[in-house]
Amino acid sequence: MKTLISSTFQSITLFLLCICQQAGAQHATVASPIDVQHYKFTLTLSDATNAIKGKTTIRFKFTRPATSFMLDLTSSKGTRGMLVSAVTYQKNALKFEHHNNQLKVLLPKQAAKGSTYEVDISYEGVPMDGLIISKNSYGDRTFFGDNWPNRAHHWLPVVDHPSDKATCEFIVIAPAHYKVVANGLLKKVQKLATGQLLTHWYQSILIPTKVMVIGAAKFAVQKVGKYKGVEVSSWVFEQDKQKGFKKYAPALDILKLFSQKIGAFPYEKLASVQSKTRYGGMENASCIFYYEASARNNSSIQSLIAHEIAHQWFGNSATEKEWTHIWLSEGFATYMAHVYNEQKYGRHKLVERMKSDRAKVMNYARQTKKPIMNSLPANLNSLLDANAYQKGSWVLHMLRYVTGDKAFWQGIRTYYKTYRGKNAETAGLQQIMEQASGKKLDWFFKQWLYQPGQPTLRANWSYDASNQQLRLTIQQTQNIAYGLFEMPLDISIQSKQGSKPVVKRMYLKKQKEQVITFPLQQAPSAVTLDPNTWVLMKSIVTSK
Repeated sequence: MKTLISSTFQSITLFLLCICQQAGAQHATVASPIDVQHYKFTLTLSDATNAIKGKTTIRFKFTRPATSFMLDLTSSKGTRGMLVSAVTYQKNALKFEHHNNQLKVLLPKQAAKGSTYEVDISYEGVPMDGLIISKNSYGDRTFFGDNWPNRAHHWLPVVDHPSDKATCEFIVIAPAHYKVVANGLLKKVQKLATGQLLTHWYQSILIPTKVMVIGAAKFAVQKVGKYKGVEVSSWVFEQDKQKGFKKYAPALDILKLFSQKIGAFPYEKLASVQSKTRYGGMENASCIFYYEASARNNSSIQSLIAHEIAHQWFGNSATEKEWTHIWLSEGFATYMAHVYNEQKYGRHKLVERMKSDRAKVMNYARQTKKPIMNSLPANLNSLLDANAYQKGSWVLHMLRYVTGDKAFWQGIRTYYKTYRGKNAETAGLQQIMEQASGKKLDWFFKQWLYQPGQPTLRANWSYDASNQQLRLTIQQTQNIAYGLFEMPLDISIQSKQGSKPVVKRMYLKKQKEQVITFPLQQAPSAVTLDPNTWVLMKSIVTSK
């Protein structure tokens, strides 16, 4: 996800759009005794009202014996919210309680651990959030799911937490002038006797509820191409098709690059969709939603597209088990967008992006002294910060430096292969990277993920002509709240102007002051710390 619609999308941005509704940290259904296997959402949309009619069939297994289970579904409040009319099992009505945005379903007898149930829930109402019903810039009515982080329950009865992934299908009945896009493969488009159009999409691969969506609008659709069986398409408003198809075209090349770098694309298709999402981009599984102006403005959106496509692997397929591990989603997507620019334009573009990210990380660290891995906030939107995005990206960049390029990419591919379609945690990534590199990385993960801030190094060098020796004194002068850091560190030594610098590697120790000496035949003209921009730090170098 990209959180800000900016004048340029050459870098992943930090700040949020104004969020009108606060997202709660967690729902009670996490403790519910069920594991959802599949959702079948049947929805009826109308131009006459913002109310939707829904019937959801949920297939699930009991993880322990139980006489009831819970689902997330926003309660009816005034003119908005959802009103449940019936819950049935094998055509028999079940008792239920619906309040405080929780739907509690009571069973006639205790369900055994491991038993599978399929329950139908009928409901209707005006979505309080989650399904955005509005008009686009041309005055045309549109419907767009916008679930992140846990807003699916405003229009769908679900376990609204990333740890419970499931397959899903959407059967959408809407006025015939709408084209409907959703997760997965298109199974059927049928004209009904009522004049309405029924569109059926089926997602056969496990995904979290945060990326289960539909989009309905007057779309123009272009098939861009295929890569290894994955069809790439663009869905834009009819008035924007001339420019919009060109703006979304890079998706095919980005898909190819990431498939080669990471592994096979996890889903059946890749659709780029112009939408009314509140975010700059939203990585919905196999159908990415982009902000409306992205299809017609003059700003480059290649980095935005790369960020959202990277999420298909990281966030959608390999999904954080808990929100506190969100950097495994946003940090990965941010860095992969930089990798795309590195591959397309050269390493100088990667360095440019890392320096930009570094400035955002340091500015954020001045405002709040908290690590990437922190306690769960009351408002999940506050997780979308420079720690999750830019510092998360820097963690991966430094991990690439510490482990080496070959081991890093081997580790990334193994991480994805291990957690494809599953839930991941930071400890799992560490274990895989240690195996790939043959190095113990406990110090690295503790320091950069569980410790706030970054080092500030003040270095002073002098040259001893009689001993032909360079003496370098390095002090760590960062805020005491950050603690001390250790890290391999490259030193560039320029012997004379115009000559090729010599790069030597030292190890920054976890101490306030450190003295290093290098044999050198003549006095240097300049000494630079981290000349190739591999370490998240600020440095000041002086000479005696």
